[in-house]
Amino acid sequence: MVTLNKLSSLQIRNANGPARLQDGGGLSLRVRKSGSKSWVFAYRWKAERPEIGLGSWPSVSLAGAREKAEQARKWLASSPKLDPRAEWKKLERARDVQQTQISFGAFAETFIGERSAGWKNRDHEKQWRGSLKKHARPIWETPIGTVTSVEVLNCLKPIWYEIPTTAKRIMGRMELVFDAARAEGLIEGANPATWKGNLQAALPKLKR
Repeated sequence: MVTLNKLSSLQIRNANGPARLQDGGGLSLRVRKSGSKSWVFAYRWKAERPEIGLGSWPSVSLAGAREKAEQARKWLASSPKLDPRAEWKKLERARDVQQTQISFGAFAETFIGERSAGWKNRDHEKQWRGSLKKHARPIWETPIGTVTSVEVLNCLKPIWYEIPTTAKRIMGRMELVFDAARAEGLIEGANPATWKGNLQAALPKLKR
């Protein structure tokens, strides 16, 4: 029986390269001499021994890499047997189509509708929807997967000094919407509305 989940977070953090750390079941962490670390899934396919990159660490966590590897193993164990390379390409194409079709506004509307089901105060739904429609208007029809930090700044700068409390609230709401879109695979990379290490470099800190 194949042993899985051999690695620990501490081992990964302390690993020096060049090295190849095995987690089991085809999943390994490639550590380069430069210190960069990336996940690799290796498997047998007919006469081949292909390897698939699953992303770099820490962008892809240990848990995230294991989840991807488990999905690959499920494809290989299915009937008929499926090649993980082809299946991931299909998922990437589907995600690319979604990224070019779903606008920030459409996703925000869905997000608010689902989230508001747990709100006790029904006015919060109106406040969320109204404030985002008004202040995120520049990106409302923009595909959510293509929105940049510059475009988010263009929404916030006009109100940053004039109505600072509202500006901070809008920024927080936008960040939550983008977080949800990122979790659903509609956004690659960092959240464009994150304050720390992102917007804080372009917007002055507001006085309390």
